[in-house]
Amino acid sequence: MRRWLGAALLCAVTSCSEKGSVGDPCGGESFWIPGGAGETDSHDGATRVYPNGHALDWLETDQAVIDDEIALIGLINAHRAGLGLASLQYDQMLTRCARGHSEHHYQHGFFEGHVNPEGNSFEERMVMNSIDIESNGENLAYNTILPQTVFNLWLSNPDDRANLERMCFIRIGVGKHQEAWTANFAR
Repeated sequence: MRRWLGAALLCAVTSCSEKGSVGDPCGGESFWIPGGAGETDSHDGATRVYPNGHALDWLETDQAVIDDEIALIGLINAHRAGLGLASLQYDQMLTRCARGHSEHHYQHGFFEGHVNPEGNSFEERMVMNSIDIESNGENLAYNTILPQTVFNLWLSNPDDRANLERMCFIRIGVGKHQEAWTANFAR
């Protein structure tokens, strides 16, 4: 866990290793089908909740929030392009999962880390959202509003930056809720 100026908090975790890889660093084909980039949902709120009622996912109808999420993905993909890496593709399920975690963080006053008060890791949250987790990672930021600020903070943190630049990730979901941001990455 790291605390940055401006009370922004960041952390990243990953379950993908590229060390010693030959060819495809994550192995195998992805079974993911893209779709839904930037689309608003028909209603907002959670469709999946923990037993205590906190959101596990989040549907969003606010176009300004969606625009911020898409802007952050654009910044990440521009950075990856500058490194010769493939763009990450928008994943609606990862986005809803990331939004749920950001909403949960906001409701709990920014609990620290990737394990929520219910004891679930980001990998467990992805599974609970029916997401294939062959290879995955997560970045968090709190107390920030602008996509550019979040991107700059993640770029300055070695663990977060590693997730932004990991070549085995092919899809991304970004969720913003108030001042809480989550990015979920997956193969």
